[in-house]
Amino acid sequence: MENRHTLFQTRHLIRVFPLLIALIAVILISLIGWLVGLLFLLMISIYLIIRLNPEVIFPFSIIMLSIGAQLPAEIGQLVSMTFSFIILIYWFFWRISTGFKLMPLDRTLTTFILFTIIWLIMSSLLSSHFTLGIYVTFRQIIFFLMIYIIYDWLRTKTQIRMMFNSFAIMGVILSMFILFGFAQAGFEVISIDQFIVPIRYTFFNINPNALGTNLLYSVPVVAAMLIYNLVDLKKPILILMFSITLGALFLTFSRASWLGVAVSLILILFTTKYGRWFLGVSFIISFLIGVVSEDLRNLLEILLRFEHGLSHRDILWKAAWEMFSENPVFGTGPWTYRYYMFSLSRVIPGSWSADVILGLKSAHNLYLTKAAEMGIGGIITSLGIYLIFAHRLIATFKTTSDPYFRGILFAFSAILAGSFARSMFEVSGFLFLWTTLIMVTRIGQINKGHNDSFSQVPPLPSLNNRVNS
Repeated sequence: MENRHTLFQTRHLIRVFPLLIALIAVILISLIGWLVGLLFLLMISIYLIIRLNPEVIFPFSIIMLSIGAQLPAEIGQLVSMTFSFIILIYWFFWRISTGFKLMPLDRTLTTFILFTIIWLIMSSLLSSHFTLGIYVTFRQIIFFLMIYIIYDWLRTKTQIRMMFNSFAIMGVILSMFILFGFAQAGFEVISIDQFIVPIRYTFFNINPNALGTNLLYSVPVVAAMLIYNLVDLKKPILILMFSITLGALFLTFSRASWLGVAVSLILILFTTKYGRWFLGVSFIISFLIGVVSEDLRNLLEILLRFEHGLSHRDILWKAAWEMFSENPVFGTGPWTYRYYMFSLSRVIPGSWSADVILGLKSAHNLYLTKAAEMGIGGIITSLGIYLIFAHRLIATFKTTSDPYFRGILFAFSAILAGSFARSMFEVSGFLFLWTTLIMVTRIGQINKGHNDSFSQVPPLPSLNNRVNS
């Protein structure tokens, strides 16, 4: 029988736990610095998790892995390695207790993963940066191992709920940091120096565009909780959570993330009658205000950074296309875009454009980046994950009658559309994309009655019997 009293399902978690952790982090970081503050935060979080419910280690570690991947190099590697190690160790000892009866991976996903790894190896062998290619391939194998562990762990609907709710919790925690920085800066939105530009808020030197990736998954989840009644929380609390996450997203001034979230929210609202009315009225009011008020139009141009245009993405796209044209089959090798981009961009060294694009690691377009680095195989893998996801969503919708899980599927459909829109301008967020795909796959398997083996797997070992009793 599923344990329905897990920490991530109760109202007390979303109401208290994120605020508690964020408050502790803010206090520690302001008093003793980022490095020591983060280490204390990790220890406190892990202790609370183990005391309250060890199973929460999985969704919590996924949150920390996603955050760690975007932190500056030294801290990011420390956080990512720590929580990767926690996941591997916990899963290993759990599997020892079950006699290593591994759950077979979905056939379609297995084929896709094997194709990706084989193509990475072939692209690396033919690349002038062979060592780098092998390193990237090894990292990708570790990534897929993590994906399999998540797949193996998501055995019940309760665990799916836990993982789904963790997206909202991640958004609230990150948003608290962003709003804290906003308050420290005196609530300034626009900087007036040589130019009038918006101030892009983040925390710990994380790229605002990368931070927007996390909120791309959090904001639609909170919106779905509010609209589809997916959690046992009062409306004012959910509205506050939505306002906090949406406000933090706005302060990142990541236009690609704005686009992705806008697409997601439009699709979520469009599924309800009142949502469609809200969209229609909002569009009419926005149009009238834009026509009547020139000051608001000017403010909108500043906030959307119209003067920056595509932020030199057109230069990056042309360079990526030339790389693909010269190496259409296997590309130049994994992670090699940075080595060829500058020479193919034809910008003048020392110019403003050169300073902007110097050191960039991708073409700010998922498909062109993969095409340049891996050729045709890169296009197949980058588009393939979205096609598999869309097909899996449609198939799962047909077999799902539970209103709660239909709400989750609506949320994931919106996230898929938003993520696809964002992938035209940014390259990140694969851990969340794969995690949501695994969740959809698991829901479909349970609906079809393919979860007999789930019930035969004993629960994760608990360090606190009172929780599971």
